[in-house]
Amino acid sequence: MTSQTIGRGITRNRERLACTECRRRKLKCNRSLPCSACTRRGASDSCVYQRAPSGEGEPKVRAEERLEQLEKIVKNLISESPNDVSAAPSSAWEDTVHVASSSSSSSQQPGSTHLSSALEDIQELRSAIAANGEDDEQPVVSVHQHQSLEPVGILFGSSSPMTLQKILATYLPSRQDVDRLISAYFRAQSIAAPFIHSHHFRRLYASFWAHPLRTSPSWISLLFSICHISINALKLQVDDSPPTKNFRFSQAAAYCLALGEYYRPKPFAVEALLLFIQSHCLTSLILPPDTAPVIGTLIRVATAMGYHQPPTRPDILTPFESEMRRRTWSLCMQLDLLVSFHLGLPSAMRFSSWPCEPPRNLSDSDFDESSLELPPSRPRTNPTGTVFIIEKHNFMVVFDKIQHHALSARSRPPHDVEEELVELDSEMRRVHSELPPALKPLAMKDSVFDSPNIIVTRLCVTFLYCKCLIVLHRQHVLTNRPGSLKTCYEASGMLVRHFCDSYDEFAPGGQVESERWFMSSLTVHDFLLGAVALSLVTLASSRAGASYTVDRAVATGLLERSRDITARLEPTRGAETGHVRQVIESTLQQLQASDPLPDKVMPSTSDDFRMDWDMGPQDTADSLWDEFLAQYLNLDGEEIIPF
Repeated sequence: MTSQTIGRGITRNRERLACTECRRRKLKCNRSLPCSACTRRGASDSCVYQRAPSGEGEPKVRAEERLEQLEKIVKNLISESPNDVSAAPSSAWEDTVHVASSSSSSSQQPGSTHLSSALEDIQELRSAIAANGEDDEQPVVSVHQHQSLEPVGILFGSSSPMTLQKILATYLPSRQDVDRLISAYFRAQSIAAPFIHSHHFRRLYASFWAHPLRTSPSWISLLFSICHISINALKLQVDDSPPTKNFRFSQAAAYCLALGEYYRPKPFAVEALLLFIQSHCLTSLILPPDTAPVIGTLIRVATAMGYHQPPTRPDILTPFESEMRRRTWSLCMQLDLLVSFHLGLPSAMRFSSWPCEPPRNLSDSDFDESSLELPPSRPRTNPTGTVFIIEKHNFMVVFDKIQHHALSARSRPPHDVEEELVELDSEMRRVHSELPPALKPLAMKDSVFDSPNIIVTRLCVTFLYCKCLIVLHRQHVLTNRPGSLKTCYEASGMLVRHFCDSYDEFAPGGQVESERWFMSSLTVHDFLLGAVALSLVTLASSRAGASYTVDRAVATGLLERSRDITARLEPTRGAETGHVRQVIESTLQQLQASDPLPDKVMPSTSDDFRMDWDMGPQDTADSLWDEFLAQYLNLDGEEIIPF
């Protein structure tokens, strides 16, 4: 038996006797197509069955066929019996059992020899066969993943196209409800897209209600994406709609994008697709992987329309259009880099490839479509709606270089790698030092007089700064480089500490409960990255001969808090959160078991997760870390890209 097979359970391909939705909801399935449960929910299209490969599961299939034949015979006998007052005309099994056994339909209870009891025995046998065949099944897609995947799939033709008239008739609420959603969106400065000018949008909004069917489908997609953000990120509600329908506006936005041919260079195509992607980043607990091809399309369309180039023809682009295009392109590049990093994919574009200027620090009241020229940019200490995107733009320029350095460091001479490492570290610290005072790191206990908007903006900048340093220095931790050990420990500790301190403040009654959107998939991913990096650097500095020693009491306290929060996040955040929790628990166990750690920690023989931390030579240590990442990311023999 090879080492790859040790600890793996035996997998069996079983016949799926219940449909996918009934298995996910843990409901009885009558195994028709569509089944009665899916029919009652109005989800007949989603009623599908997973069949075992040819030749496998045949005994259970034959048993099921025999049971169906026996059930038909018993039902025929019931219908032919003149004394049977509880015979059911329904073909659905659950209806038959209900009528046959209901005490309200007859004062007599059938005995054990009654034909209805035989039907119950058949159903129990069928349920036993089904339960026995579903023990080893893989979990299906969670509710959060299913809801967020559906609108994205519409862009790629998973649903039949709809006319604009049908889209508006199906998805558009009343004018009063839409007004409330739009108003809430523009009041939320922390999430309002800077490439949507409020005064310009107001005029287009009035024109839309005057002539809805004459409006561009791409612009209407913008409108629906704003409604989606207001309902899901700002937790507003219209028409007493249940939470299960909260993604209807995103579906409408996707239908409008498809109708407007989002993949062609057209007015509002880039802005509509960009806001559609941003809305999912703000509202998804688990970001679907098919967001990546949508971002790739966005970057290509924006490039084809020249968003990446500085304006050279004032007679073609007005000052207003030039500024809004700068804002749009900057956010396109930022989302491309952040989402690609989140999904473990290379970004579509590099910041250094294009000469586009960053946006200016201007408020919407400073200019509009009629402006002949733009006013001077406000000081960075003067907060406007664009300050955040400008500061984030400066960070992302360096983060783009850091990712390139991390991916190419192993194939370059050590001297060049060290020189570039020092240069990037200095550049990142310089950008951070130039932040306006309102955006510099501040503990939650010292932020009680700040607005929720300022608090979450500050946290976002802090997390981005820490993430950049972690990605830059992580692989150098394994070489026992003192500066990297120190920097990675400080950055990961800062990220974890700020996340843990602020986590409960997003709950109802907290300082920032109105900004609960902040705990989206991207933010939690940053926290998980920080927790894993803190575990790595703590163990690396604890081995004999380490060039830097961390404060083990402080590190242990942060790891314990991280473990508790990951346990609370795990039920709704997917398998990777559980993996990180196991990493933290293993780290805490090893810290308690040895002081200092030996050069080699033998893996546990228990079934619990255990890491083999070998801080030996660079190639050995990196291979072990990559092996752990392969398990962490559920990869099988694929090359690991260092985070």
